[in-house]
Amino acid sequence: MITRLTLLAQAVSRWLVLLAMLVSIGSPANASPASETDNRQTVFDLLYGQEIVDVTLETDMVRLMENIKTDNYQSAIFTFNNKQGESLSFQAEIRSRGNFRRRVCDFPPIKIKFPKEKLVGADIKPHNKLKLVTHCLDDRNAGQENLLKEYLAYKLYQELTDQSYRVQLVRISYEDTKGKVSRVKRYAIILEDTDEMAERLGGEECDCLNPQKEQLDLRLEGIHAMYQYMIGNEDWSIAMNRNLKMVKPLDGQHWKPVPYDFDFSGLVNASYALPNTQMGLRSIQDRLYLGMPIADTELEYLFEYFRSKRGALVQIVEDCKFLSRNGRNEVIDYLESFYLTIDQMEDVVSTNMYQAMSSSTPPLDGDRKGMNSGK
Repeated sequence: MITRLTLLAQAVSRWLVLLAMLVSIGSPANASPASETDNRQTVFDLLYGQEIVDVTLETDMVRLMENIKTDNYQSAIFTFNNKQGESLSFQAEIRSRGNFRRRVCDFPPIKIKFPKEKLVGADIKPHNKLKLVTHCLDDRNAGQENLLKEYLAYKLYQELTDQSYRVQLVRISYEDTKGKVSRVKRYAIILEDTDEMAERLGGEECDCLNPQKEQLDLRLEGIHAMYQYMIGNEDWSIAMNRNLKMVKPLDGQHWKPVPYDFDFSGLVNASYALPNTQMGLRSIQDRLYLGMPIADTELEYLFEYFRSKRGALVQIVEDCKFLSRNGRNEVIDYLESFYLTIDQMEDVVSTNMYQAMSSSTPPLDGDRKGMNSGK
């Protein structure tokens, strides 16, 4: 009888902790004092909140491609319709960006910078930088599929926590001001300004390298690491702030990792992405847990939280009608392989699951299914 009561108490305790996690994860992001008093919108605010936005970027396309490996800015005009259907046009400067992508992509990712004085003059908040994630490959189908899968990666993380970048899917027309290049129309992703994101989360960007466990928001660190495991992405590092921004709250609370750049994930499965063989990975769709050491009980709470989001995550993928049916099936299959893996972790491994997830030993059946589903 005592044993049954003890087990019941433990079960109730676990579900109370999970409930507390669900409530805290779903709570609105803290706002900084500045954001409470400044009601002006940003350029990203004007773009954000539509299923897709048609954008035109006018610039010297030949010069952009010739300077793909430099950080030289050039003039451009950025035009789009807001949610009210009004056409808005902004002077801007653009340049190619990124390290790996602008070496391997047919079309580079782009950084957009707006003159702050022009924004202030138009009563727009001076968060003046946006990242444009482009189609990378000239192959229309492959480039589009990769781009839309990466867009889904951002949307899936947003479902798990609002401590994340906001993104907007756009259909962008690149128009050459010199008339030497035909117009190109492709899908792209726009990321909000990093300073804007940090302000929205109640903090500021911090080059906080090698953070100690007690400095981090461990709840968010766990969600972030499990998410990266779910999408099969090992191209990140909290210690080096690689492919994530660290936000340091103004109220002195724990630091928050906010990830970006998911094209090397198994979920996207880009043709140019290569597995990290130094980590013992054999396929880009292998999974390896790179989060901080975590006890089995805490992992179980994370598993339960991700299970509670399973239906919502799948629905996000289903709702992305711009991605082909085959592409959506590949993403859903890869997500389902994650859920099979964590089920097997509890059933087969059961103890010291962190060690099993963070080693490059042969994958469980769930991982094997994920490795094959997107091929």
